[in-house]
Amino acid sequence: LSPEQKSELIKENSIFVGDGVNDALAMNKSYLGIALRGGVQSLLECASVFVSTGGIEKVPFLMAISNKYHKRYKLILTLGLIYNA
Repeated sequence: LSPEQKSELIKENSIFVGDGVNDALAMNKSYLGIALRGGVQSLLECASVFVSTGGIEKVPFLMAISNKYHKRYKLILTLGLIYNA
């Protein structure tokens, strides 16, 4: 797809994974941008996360870590609220 077509497909709460300058427009529009190794400097400026080793196979691993820490954050926040109450 062209950069414009990719950007049209992206919704506000979406994750976009890209590896080239033609992905920068869609990555800017996405909620979370993941740049893969080999991405050019302009793409790195748009990305929230940069995967320096491997490729797209690392994305599920990143999502699993994110979910784990999000649950831990919610637990710590809840315990802090209980303690302060």
